[in-house]
Amino acid sequence: MYCTKCGAPLNDDAKFCTECGTPMEPKESTETPVEKETTETKEENVEVVNNNPVEEQQVYSPQMPPQTPQAPQTPPQPQATYTQPTHQDRGSVNVNTTPFLVWSIINLVACCLPLGIVGLVFTLNAGKATTQAEADEALKKAKIFNLIGTITGVVVLLLYILLFFGSMASMGF
Repeated sequence: MYCTKCGAPLNDDAKFCTECGTPMEPKESTETPVEKETTETKEENVEVVNNNPVEEQQVYSPQMPPQTPQAPQTPPQPQATYTQPTHQDRGSVNVNTTPFLVWSIINLVACCLPLGIVGLVFTLNAGKATTQAEADEALKKAKIFNLIGTITGVVVLLLYILLFFGSMASMGF
């Protein structure tokens, strides 16, 4: 048995096509669509001579070429190519971001979390910059946010120490 929609070969007891999912109706005959068409064509080309059927040579009209069951073909897939990015693809700016990176991470962990995150982002953007001006601008912003974060962290630490010792002194320790 073959699928009536895509022509894929199926088991005789299949209820759905395994290729396209079309529901299959149970048929009484197990002829393929090609065999059925050929039989119908043969019946049309039969002459009756002296009450005996005589078959003429089978003629295919150009309007209905013979169909053979074929599996559906998938179109060829384009080949994906990958090229390794070179140093020139990332930009030609050579910026040393290591000191700002270390300062941003220390500021992130020890001093002030929000300002450390912003400083870290600007430091990483400076490393990805494509022009020297972009890199200098990003490093300038990273320096400002890290400086503000460090000063804020030191001020908060000093206030904490003063409050701690002030409360200890008031309790009489």
